[in-house]
Amino acid sequence: MKSTMKIAAAVMTAALALGVASQASAMSFDLNNGYSSSQAVGGKDHYILQVQSPTRIEVASQAFIPTETAHIHVRAVLRDDNGSLVTMASRQGNNFVLDRQVQPGTYTLEVESWNTSAKQQGANRYQLHADF
Repeated sequence: MKSTMKIAAAVMTAALALGVASQASAMSFDLNNGYSSSQAVGGKDHYILQVQSPTRIEVASQAFIPTETAHIHVRAVLRDDNGSLVTMASRQGNNFVLDRQVQPGTYTLEVESWNTSAKQQGANRYQLHADF
């Protein structure tokens, strides 16, 4: 019985630690017109947009992959300042395209990227192009 409790406690501790580690890996950046700096593939990044007047937002991702293009994926959703879903970006191959008219406010573009192949892990990057 004691060993079962110790194992359960160890599993819970590991699960909590992994949850905290995965949350810590999310990065936040300001999103401006033009090209963003490139980011490593793997995880979720948040891009903050400040919109002053009714605006059409256009954002597209571009994955930079040394090899094996088909194994990298980038997708995104746009959320308002309450965290509510505004829109999901459309897929374009392994990348995304977002085109949406929005009202003034603060928005967060959540970008999730992943590599489905163990090859070139950590060497793959993506970049965003924004126009608004």
